[in-house]
Amino acid sequence: MAINCRISPELDNLSKYNTIYSWIPGPGNIRPDKDTIIAKNKLFNQINAFYQSTADYILAEIFNTPIEFNKNGKLHVKTIISNEFKFIKNKFPYKVPDYNTNHYVIWYTYAEIPNDNQINTNIEESIYKILGKRNFKYVWYENPKMNIPGIYHLQVFWIEAK
Repeated sequence: MAINCRISPELDNLSKYNTIYSWIPGPGNIRPDKDTIIAKNKLFNQINAFYQSTADYILAEIFNTPIEFNKNGKLHVKTIISNEFKFIKNKFPYKVPDYNTNHYVIWYTYAEIPNDNQINTNIEESIYKILGKRNFKYVWYENPKMNIPGIYHLQVFWIEAK
């Protein structure tokens, strides 16, 4: 099974990958536990209280996009930045059995969704910046149940190769 590329998020496929690579989540690892659900709900409630949208929150917090108050007193971005990406740890990582797994999200402000080659390059360069070497394995996929529409993002799982 291929690695260092996009994989299908279909449960059967994740199960096959997880059987071979314990650092890739299987069907039993992708659903949040009770504590994670509580933490996510708390964050989303705060976002809804202060921001015009979740996309505004992501653009402000992750991309440091300038924000201002709208007529309803909620924060929103002033101008959309384009063609930037950020590679950051997932605030709510999946509970993958292999504790060496790194669960990141790659966020894009691109006007057009980047192709797989560009995404792979962005991921590889980002992991290289973290490790200082190219001794790693990764997979990524688009979450079929994205809970943050409006900002293209992908789930990335990676591990330092031994």
